[in-house]
Amino acid sequence: MTKEKLRANLRGLKARVIDTSALIARHVELKAQLEAAVAERRRMGEEKAAAESTAALRSAAEAAVKQQLEAARGEVQQHKTESARLRTRLSDLEAVLLSERSAASSASQAAVK
Repeated sequence: MTKEKLRANLRGLKARVIDTSALIARHVELKAQLEAAVAERRRMGEEKAAAESTAALRSAAEAAVKQQLEAARGEVQQHKTESARLRTRLSDLEAVLLSERSAASSASQAAVK
């Protein structure tokens, strides 16, 4: 082999070494990007799970509050019904009292005559 041919081969080998170094550097860069993307996806998954958990808790709390509200409305309705019943009973008793007073007044007037 001549010196020129050896030099040409050496330049070719150097070019390949440089290309290989560039490929290795690119591989390392891509691997780092992949690891960052995996970490980001994992973080997003955790955030999604936390958001879903929060939504489920909020939904359960909302259902509990609605149930308590309905129970309170039922109690208010029962109190209204009981109040109306007691007012009716009071009116009936007042009517009986007035009737008895009227009867007693009539009896005392009849006794005076």
